[in-house]
Amino acid sequence: MTKSWTSIITSIAVALLSILALRTLFQPGVPPPVPDLVKVAGLAKAFEPLIFYSENGVQQIGDLQATGVAVWDLGESVRSTNMTSAPIIVKELDDLSDSLKTLAIELTRFFANVDGDVDG
Repeated sequence: MTKSWTSIITSIAVALLSILALRTLFQPGVPPPVPDLVKVAGLAKAFEPLIFYSENGVQQIGDLQATGVAVWDLGESVRSTNMTSAPIIVKELDDLSDSLKTLAIELTRFFANVDGDVDG
């Protein structure tokens, strides 16, 4: 180990590297970052109105679908009458029924996205 200056320097370098490796090996790991609970609470508070309004979404969609069926049924009842303006009324009621059906589908998508965002 002490034959030449090169072997002395190499021995010291190997000893230092060994000490550093052992210290790193037995040193406890870095703890993972802790989430900021204040930010999480603020984010949940920001979503609170959205959560509140989306809770009754399924019921509102069901009511819209029932209304669409009732409007369609009314159109069919008007179709069977002998009124002179029945075709115009039936067309308007069918359009309204289709609009309610489309609105129910769009609201279902919207509330599904809201619930997915809230869950995320």
